[in-house]
Amino acid sequence: MLSPEYYIRLYITITAIVPILFWMFLYFRYGSKFKENLQAIDTEVFSFSFLFFIGYGVIDLFHINIYSEHGQKKMQLLREIMPRESVPFYYYTTLAAQISYAITILPFALIIAAFAEDYTILFIGILIIIFFVFYMDHDITSKVEKRHEELLADFPHMLSQLALLVNAGMPLRQAMEKTSTGKKGRIYQEIQITLNEISNGFSEYEALKHLSERCNLLEVKRFTTTVLQNLQKGSSQLANTLKDMSNQVWLERSNHVKQVGAAASSKLMIPIMIIFIGILLMVIVPIFSSISF
Repeated sequence: MLSPEYYIRLYITITAIVPILFWMFLYFRYGSKFKENLQAIDTEVFSFSFLFFIGYGVIDLFHINIYSEHGQKKMQLLREIMPRESVPFYYYTTLAAQISYAITILPFALIIAAFAEDYTILFIGILIIIFFVFYMDHDITSKVEKRHEELLADFPHMLSQLALLVNAGMPLRQAMEKTSTGKKGRIYQEIQITLNEISNGFSEYEALKHLSERCNLLEVKRFTTTVLQNLQKGSSQLANTLKDMSNQVWLERSNHVKQVGAAASSKLMIPIMIIFIGILLMVIVPIFSSISF
C-alpha cells in the first residue's frame, strides 16, 4: 500500500504541471513579442526583467485593463515621483513584473517541494512571491510618503514668502519665480517645474493643475485651488487669502509637530519600561536568592 506521503507528492506534482504548462505556453507565444518593452526596462529598478514577457503576455491574453480604478489610483501615486509620460509604462511593467514573479516561482517551488519531500520549500516560495508582489507596491508608497514629508518641510516657508511678495504688490508669477529661485527644497523644485511649463506654452491653469497632481497633498491642493479661483475670478483678495492660508498652514504644522512629538514620547515609554523592569529584576532577584527560608 502506498504511503500518504506518496499521494501528497503526487498531488503537489500534478498541481505544479498546470502552471508549468501555462508558463511554457506563454514562453512560446510571447517570448519574442515584447522585445522592445524588455529593452526599455530600467534593469536597476526591476530585477530579472528578462522574465517580464510572462507578465506582459498574461496582461495581453486576459485583456487586463491597466486603466481600471485600481490602476488609476496607482498611476496617481506614480505621477508624484516620476514624469507624467513615464507613468503608464512604469505601472504596466510593475504589474507585469508581479505576475511574472508569481507564475515563475510557484511551479518551481511546487516541484522542488514534492521531490525534496520538504514542504517548507513551498511555504518559502509563497513567501518569496508575496515579498516581490507587495514590496513593489510598498516601495512606491514609501517613496511617495518620503516625498510628501519633503514637500511639507518647506511648504510653510514658501507660502509665507509668496504671501509677503504678493501682498507687496508683486504679480503672482513673478513672486513664484523670486520665491523659488536658488532654493533646493522639493516644493521649490515643483514651483520651478510649474514655471517652466508656463514658459513652454501651458496656461497657468494647466500648470497649476499639474502641480496639484504631482503634489497630491491637501495643503498644496488647497493652495492651487485658491490661486486658480482667484485667477479665474480676477479677485484682488489673493494677497489676503495667501496670508490667511499661510497662518493656517503654520498652525497646522505646529500641531503636527506636537502630535509627532507626543507619539514619539509614547513610543519611548516601551523601551524605558523594559529597561526599568530589567533593572528591577537585577536588584530584586539577588535579594530573594540570598534569603534563606
